[in-house]
Amino acid sequence: MEIKKLDLAEARQVCDEHMMYDFPDNERKPFSSIEGMARKGWYRCLGFYEEERLAAYAFRIFADDIMDTGNGCGMGRKGRIE
Repeated sequence: MEIKKLDLAEARQVCDEHMMYDFPDNERKPFSSIEGMARKGWYRCLGFYEEERLAAYAFRIFADDIMDTGNGCGMGRKGRIE
């Protein structure tokens, strides 16, 4: 299995072709939100491929650096995960 970081065009395609069937409306973010967070480096869109065919995907926020409010209640380590 190959894991690939998706660019925004590929992520849009996954949203359009798969997420609408895999998740109910109230569990999906608008793509504009995904795009904005990805451009800031807070969001990762990954595709898992078997024989060049999308087998699974994961869209995840990596917000450790934006979750720290300075009051000691931040989550995890500082910095973005690349």
